[in-house]
Amino acid sequence: MKILFTNDPPVIAYGLAPGLVQIGVEVQTVPLWRHPWENQREVLTKAVESFHPDFLFTEGDPPNFNRETVYSIASQYGIPVIYWAIQDPVWFQEISRYCAARSDYVFTTAIELLPEYRKLGKKAELLLFGCNPSFHKRLPPSPEYLYDLVFVGSNYPRRLEATRYMLEPLLRNQASLMVWGHWWQQEDALFQLPATNYGGLLPYNLLPLVYSSAKIVLGLHLDNNSITQTSVRTYEVLGCGAFYLTQYTPAHEHLFKRGTHLDWAENTEELLERSQYYLTHSLERERIAQTGQEYIYTHHTVAHRAQDLVEALRS
Repeated sequence: MKILFTNDPPVIAYGLAPGLVQIGVEVQTVPLWRHPWENQREVLTKAVESFHPDFLFTEGDPPNFNRETVYSIASQYGIPVIYWAIQDPVWFQEISRYCAARSDYVFTTAIELLPEYRKLGKKAELLLFGCNPSFHKRLPPSPEYLYDLVFVGSNYPRRLEATRYMLEPLLRNQASLMVWGHWWQQEDALFQLPATNYGGLLPYNLLPLVYSSAKIVLGLHLDNNSITQTSVRTYEVLGCGAFYLTQYTPAHEHLFKRGTHLDWAENTEELLERSQYYLTHSLERERIAQTGQEYIYTHHTVAHRAQDLVEALRS
């Protein structure tokens, strides 16, 4: 089997693509968004004619991505298109439905949406995120990142309520907290970080180092309804052997065991209580972090996800 990826975000470049290689699938990645819009057809055509893929793989909604070119070339060469709806369920109506309608095979991170895709006449299956143990692993801590609590992610207005109950109490208590990501100091943002708690944009290759150096990694999520959809952050943090204190979602309760693999907070009071408890109980914090890593390596690696993908395609 040969799969040609048309984009290279971390969830592909560090995730599904190397996972497929690990189980013997040939892959090639052509990040179309990095090329001028008008050149993307030529770039993809050359890749298709040299690689001869069995499938073209698309995901999400990348910027500067000429999706129509992908569909056109797929039709011209008779190649099925796979669409991985990694922004489900939040952007199902605005993005995923349209992309699914133009694709041959659909994979979603939200199990609740499988009936919706099948109503569209699509072959659809569940495909969760995973960690890559060769990259998401425990590293020696770095003095530069020795914070009590860290969060790596963007300041989305859609998750304002969770952002406030997970971060505001820590700021009021002057916790050792550092945050990286987009839009945390925009003047029109409904939630803004003090400059002392904002680290700018973190290069993805530094993620394991940051997670390995912090005592607690925080989790925020855009969806609070699905029993399978979480941010890919959950798999990255656990893969790095870090202690994860996340916003509560049904998916975390469904996929993991509280106090065994990770822990969560449902409100401000619980966030303060849980963070203070684990900062002063290092042995328990480290035990949970280790157990979480062992569990994620056993059940949720990118090789597991690659196998899920291949088995679904073959069936």
